[in-house]
Amino acid sequence: MKAIFSILAAAAVYEVVARGGWFAAALVPTLPAVARTLWAMLADGTMAGHALSTLYRVFAGLALAAALGLVLGFLMPLASLLTWAERRQSAMMQDRLGPNRANIGRFRAWGLLHFLADAVKMIFKEDFVPIVRSGPAGMPAFTDSILSDSDLDSIYAFLKAAGRGGSTP
Repeated sequence: MKAIFSILAAAAVYEVVARGGWFAAALVPTLPAVARTLWAMLADGTMAGHALSTLYRVFAGLALAAALGLVLGFLMPLASLLTWAERRQSAMMQDRLGPNRANIGRFRAWGLLHFLADAVKMIFKEDFVPIVRSGPAGMPAFTDSILSDSDLDSIYAFLKAAGRGGSTP
């Protein structure tokens, strides 16, 4: 009984919207117009073609989504497992504490929590650009422009004159 009441309530709301004039009649036709069109399409046999076309599109979309889901469902865990294996191997080769021996107290996670640590680090990492960088032999190399304004003016004048085919002033 609840199901029938829900369907009737939805039909009543649809009919009010259709007759309200808020949308074009071609977009939201009234229920009697839908019933007349359905009956006419069933009578002349065009409904079967439209239904098959719709089913073809639905199943094509489902197949595409399933294929993409299978590929992503395989590749994403594979990338995580390969990263984990590479870290374990690198830590063993370098003889350092890494995912192969980094435990949390007596809890041995075999490096599986390193993914969580990487995610937290990436979320909270801030972009830091130093004002002064160290250049050759530890001397400061400033990040400001190496060229002065007079150098830029000379380069501009040269390029302007070269574009005209003339000489520089």
